[in-house]
Amino acid sequence: MEEIQKQSEKYIKKVIKMLTDFNLITKADEASLQMLKDTYELYLMCKQDVATNGLVITGANQRLISNPSVNMQLKCVNTILSILKDFGISSRSRKVLMANTNDEDNTSPLAQFLEKSKED
Repeated sequence: MEEIQKQSEKYIKKVIKMLTDFNLITKADEASLQMLKDTYELYLMCKQDVATNGLVITGANQRLISNPSVNMQLKCVNTILSILKDFGISSRSRKVLMANTNDEDNTSPLAQFLEKSKED
């Protein structure tokens, strides 16, 4: 959980820097930025859950069901994209923004997901 918080903090700092650089941010945007950070954290938690438990999990009565984190992850992506769009951040600038938010491979999980979606 601590690593997820670090990643989301790093991500939101990049968002704030980009918005500041383009004069797209005001004090009134704090709530939206907090929602963006929270949603990004939730996205990372869902991604981690799917990676750990898989796409299918055992539910009530020992029945196999789809992992609810998959749907939540998709909702998070839509929410993140919507918030970024509200700030006027384009697809191109979003790619730059999300790059280097994950120290392991220099690409954030959200950027990887978005890039994979474009390829499909």
